[in-house]
Amino acid sequence: MAVFGKAQYIKRVEDDRLLTGTGGFTDNLARPNQVHVVLVRSPHAHAKIVKIDTTEAKKAAGVVAVYTWDDMAKEGVGEFTFPAMFPNADGSKPEMTPRRSLAAEAVRYVGEAVAAVVAETREQAQDAAELVEVDYDPLPSVTTIEDALKPGAPQVWKGAPGNLVGFNRFGDAVKADEAFKAAAHIVSLDIMHQRLIVNAMEPRAIMAEWEGDRLIVHIGSQNPSVTRDTLADVILKMPKDKIRVLVRDIGGGFGMKVGIQPDESVAVWIAKVLKRPVKWRAERSEEFAATTAGRDQLHKGALALDKDGRILALRLEAFANIGAYPARAGVVIPLFVGPKVTTGTYDIPVVDLKLNCVITNSATIGAYRGAGRPECILNLERLMDTAARQIGMDPAELRRRNFVKPSQMPYTTAMGEKYDSGDFDLFLTKTLEAADWKGFEARKADAQKRGKLYGRGLASYVEWTSANVMNEMAHYEVKEDGKVVIWMGTQGMGQGLQTSFTQLASELLGIDPSKIEIAMGDSDRVGGVGSMGSRSAYIGGSAVLTGSEKLVDKGKELAADALEAS
Repeated sequence: MAVFGKAQYIKRVEDDRLLTGTGGFTDNLARPNQVHVVLVRSPHAHAKIVKIDTTEAKKAAGVVAVYTWDDMAKEGVGEFTFPAMFPNADGSKPEMTPRRSLAAEAVRYVGEAVAAVVAETREQAQDAAELVEVDYDPLPSVTTIEDALKPGAPQVWKGAPGNLVGFNRFGDAVKADEAFKAAAHIVSLDIMHQRLIVNAMEPRAIMAEWEGDRLIVHIGSQNPSVTRDTLADVILKMPKDKIRVLVRDIGGGFGMKVGIQPDESVAVWIAKVLKRPVKWRAERSEEFAATTAGRDQLHKGALALDKDGRILALRLEAFANIGAYPARAGVVIPLFVGPKVTTGTYDIPVVDLKLNCVITNSATIGAYRGAGRPECILNLERLMDTAARQIGMDPAELRRRNFVKPSQMPYTTAMGEKYDSGDFDLFLTKTLEAADWKGFEARKADAQKRGKLYGRGLASYVEWTSANVMNEMAHYEVKEDGKVVIWMGTQGMGQGLQTSFTQLASELLGIDPSKIEIAMGDSDRVGGVGSMGSRSAYIGGSAVLTGSEKLVDKGKELAADALEAS
């Protein structure tokens, strides 16, 4: 075993700079002659934009410019429109309303950006933003799934009748019906997975500046290359090689910082137009109102079980609020990603899943920590606990009876997912022993004597990671002094990737960790998909494994040639 290897406990490589205040975050950057951007945002959930008057704002002290969508459109800026990937249950395809960097014609959620004020200082831009007068004509709005689905509910946009924008189905409805008719026990639950504000420690920020004929964009992005491509194709209409995206330290991403969001792109476009360094940083209140959020799904689930507590079938009808404007992740997660793990660790022979996407007058839903899997696993585990109570069986025993057994491996779930191995019963046994499961009642009684509430929970799951992209980039550079620099396509944002990849490379290459540098966050140096979908260590680590093996083979080849040895 290596002294410093993949299985060893070591001090994290990245911690010193972060703990001593020497880390580098986007908002720390300052450039000579820079200007600051502040966005004017809608106070309405739904309203027609009658007029935007920027006259007084342009006269304010320090103001350089004030922009609306009309200005951006004249420059040929594109739209973030996301085409419908899935038809509705009736076969119709919703027509997606354009999603722009700044709203035009109408606003569809509180916090949607409508204008951008540019000034010499942030304070001047904030003062001038209050002078932008927007004449709104308020319209009826819906902000919850239940309200959006009511007959005659206000339409978020015309191309989506009934506020439905996507449907997917898995399983066998006929077999599920038969199983429920034959069941000795049926349990059902409605679970509302509340909307979550991402609230990363570091708000989103941009610094865009020119370097010769290239635009350099500093941003806390989880995938720099994808961010560059979006800017080139949608916003700037520039060749990709004329744009460089640099990522410094990121104070938390969690899915919110995948790619670049429409309101962030305004600052980059302004830098292109003004030919000056441009800085933007969101206020905490802006992050709560306007950035992509997570979850917000209503799930109606049911389990059918036989007289011995064995599961016969699982039903689920789900409605996912994806906000006013669909984003790729917001649609794919509830309709495709989450359902993959919906049977968990259990041998569930039949499923019937009906999955719907709903639009409301709220901020866009995107990826957030686990992206769909936590919701589906919570549904299943809550149903298991409910079934145990209804049947009168120990919840651990009910789970044990329904686990996929090692003898069934490799096992294909009712969702078509393949498990190559797993001994779930063994893990449950070890967990119960470590938790003193049988001693719970005595502990609970003692707590009650002291006026305390005492409970316990049990859950198991199978994780599905990688965002369904099974490749990543790792570019190796070996220096004359023996140092190895590994440029990764993944992106650190608090997970400790520099440490993880250093551990792995050190063991594989057989060199001291001090000779290894893990570098990330430069679209010029490396491409790749980036960090999302719990893929960094799994797929990025695999890239380090393969790259290290190739480097060793190449080193042997060069050494053999130099030493004239075979």
